[in-house]
Amino acid sequence: MNELMKVLVVDDSRCIQAILGDLLNSIGIYNVEFANDGREAYSLIEEKENYDLVISDINMPIWSGIKLIEEVSKSAKGLNLPFIFLSAEIDEVTFNSVKSMGAVDFIAKPFDPEKFIDTIMNFIEYNLEKVA
Repeated sequence: MNELMKVLVVDDSRCIQAILGDLLNSIGIYNVEFANDGREAYSLIEEKENYDLVISDINMPIWSGIKLIEEVSKSAKGLNLPFIFLSAEIDEVTFNSVKSMGAVDFIAKPFDPEKFIDTIMNFIEYNLEKVA
């Protein structure tokens, strides 16, 4: 099932992109695309096939992760598109706000790779239960 997932990773750090790509590959998720900011991610979401999950930083140039989820939540292609935020900067008010627009979880930076993998696996298991 994991190999069928299509994940979009949005972060302005190429190093974080590479780490997340490797971690996703390690659990069998090979269909991973990358964007450097929210606006680039939005274009990919609108122009390409549907993604199963977006993993996004919050604080990025051009469009932040907040701006991205705000715009995606208004889009037909973004309807019900789940987000997991990975950021050093988020508070409870902000998380509750983005949760209402599709965020399903939040991982604080710096992050533990095992916690990241656990979060993704929990997301996958939860969504498999919803479909079954």
